[in-house]
Amino acid sequence: MAGYVTAIRFYKAASEGGTGHTAAIYDYSSGAKLASAMPFNDVGCLGPNYVSVPLTSPLRVSPGTNYM
Repeated sequence: MAGYVTAIRFYKAASEGGTGHTAAIYDYSSGAKLASAMPFNDVGCLGPNYVSVPLTSPLRVSPGTNYM
């Protein structure tokens, strides 16, 4: 089923603090960057935690396509 991705959620270890992180989604076959999240500051995220970052614009995804 086709749809849209609006955010990237990932696990951040306590040792990965700091600022200026970016997140992106790539086409698995070509390696092309399809979408990205604006740089974010996660200084307030103490300890290991899941971080959710909204994409700059929604990404349309299709069945049968691999993303990373």
